[in-house]
Amino acid sequence: MSSKTAELVAHELGHIFLHRATGGVRVPRWFDEGFAQWSTGPTRFEQSTRLAMAFMFGTTIPLSALDDVNAWDEDRAELAYAESRAAFDYLMDMGISPEYIFAQIRSAGDFYDGFRNASGITVFQFYTLWAQEGARKFNYFILLADWRFTFLALTILFVIFGSIKLIRIRIAEGKADEIGS
Repeated sequence: MSSKTAELVAHELGHIFLHRATGGVRVPRWFDEGFAQWSTGPTRFEQSTRLAMAFMFGTTIPLSALDDVNAWDEDRAELAYAESRAAFDYLMDMGISPEYIFAQIRSAGDFYDGFRNASGITVFQFYTLWAQEGARKFNYFILLADWRFTFLALTILFVIFGSIKLIRIRIAEGKADEIGS
């Protein structure tokens, strides 16, 4: 089995596990996709660079709007998945185990009540905290590690400094012509 196939199987099993662990309680898409991706292993670097670009240019998607991900084009959907994964990672960084939050959701019979019981904050407070954390964590420094961004930045610098050099040469040639006349 290829690594992509294994990742896909783990992802889909994550959805099934979540559904069973929460007793079938409906959960927001970001939580469902975030856990499914979390269950496949570490965050992929491409997801981090996609998030850094989105936070830099203000094109992130609010977590509350991610339920419509199937209606989006591929790039927008990939951003939605990356945000879901990062938001779930942030939730785990808060020290809440998946088992505990699933049990709280199941016990409450409602995602929002279970989330509040497990985390001590409302989902809407979490959305605010996540947006702040995302902006702090996914910044332009991540982009420096992406060879495409680094190559683009170096190319732009090369063009700028090359243009400056050409302008100086032309100015120097013009002064030489004035002196020689």
